[in-house]
Amino acid sequence: MSASHRKSAGGFTLVELMVSLAILGLVLLGAQCLLAAARAGGEAIRAARGETERSRNAARWLRAAFESLRVGVDGDDSFRGGTDTLEFSSRLGTKEGGFEVERVLITLDKRGVVAHLGQGSPTRITLYRDAAGLEFHYLEGFGVRSEWLRRWYSPATAPLAVRMILSGRDTLLFLVGPRA
Repeated sequence: MSASHRKSAGGFTLVELMVSLAILGLVLLGAQCLLAAARAGGEAIRAARGETERSRNAARWLRAAFESLRVGVDGDDSFRGGTDTLEFSSRLGTKEGGFEVERVLITLDKRGVVAHLGQGSPTRITLYRDAAGLEFHYLEGFGVRSEWLRRWYSPATAPLAVRMILSGRDTLLFLVGPRA
């Protein structure tokens, strides 16, 4: 063998070292991309889980408000339902663990579906974020001939159920307490 083709017993040529470093760099780059994708996937799962939990909490709050709805009991306990707004009185839980009658107004604004509690300077609760539209329908009564109405106003009665349609999201059905 000639001297130019001989390798020293314990060393590497410069070309072998460069190829090894290039391969190591590609492996590290691939690992970094995989870790970034896993991190982004984890964040997307956490965000989706948070949104699902917010939606469940909103549905629970609405169910409780509809189940304890008050109509024709005191003062302004009327039920007023339009196609895109809904107003009623309900016995809602307080932070202290008791219950208090509150006037509830549910509407759609820039942030999503919101509930305004009280009058004057009401408390605002965001129920569903980023809803493109909101529509209410009101079930008149029992039976196969009962109709879903697009408006409801009665100082003495409430519908049997309320259908809440969130454009681009869900359709929710709530039974109304006094009649259900």
